[in-house]
Amino acid sequence: MTMSGSRWSARLAEGVVIVVSILLAFSLDAWWENRQRREEVDQMLALLDEEIEVNRTAMTRALHNHELIAVAADSAVEAANFYPFRMQAVLGVEQVSPQSSALRALEQSGLLREIQDPEFRVLIVEWSTRVLEFTDAEARSVARREGVRERIAEIGTLNDELGPGDPMWRDRRILNLLALRATDERDIVAAGQRVLGYLDRLQAKVEELQAGG
Repeated sequence: MTMSGSRWSARLAEGVVIVVSILLAFSLDAWWENRQRREEVDQMLALLDEEIEVNRTAMTRALHNHELIAVAADSAVEAANFYPFRMQAVLGVEQVSPQSSALRALEQSGLLREIQDPEFRVLIVEWSTRVLEFTDAEARSVARREGVRERIAEIGTLNDELGPGDPMWRDRRILNLLALRATDERDIVAAGQRVLGYLDRLQAKVEELQAGG
């Protein structure tokens, strides 16, 4: 009985060791996999942070140019003569395409599932809305500019040899289009400011996640 009990105890101990070893191996595998996934998430967040900076720089430059166009168009309408403001009001154009490759890669890689922060998920969804609002406003202004150019083609040519007193510079249809373009440009600036505010919030959240928040 003693020998049989001893053998049973030994087998039981051996079985426990095997089970513990298996569980430990699974735990180590899970730990290593989680670590790898975390490193991948960190790398993706770093790329997203860089992309935010690129977009902020491009957006800030674009908004400055849009403000110049709005001022020129307003000034042309106020003076009832767009000759002095033709370079910005008529020829000026600004379009920016915000980058989203890092953000899309984060979504498509499945790594977004690893980030359980609900605010971050909401911000990711918000990106498309903010960009679409801005790019649509830019497209409207470009269409308005093309309307001005088409009207100029109907009545003459945008030629510096024409003096400031030439009737073309006072064409009412062109001035009306420029008034609408000034409004478009101000809408663009407002939409761009919202994009910049969004980028600030997104970057703050990204930095919080990078710090382990």
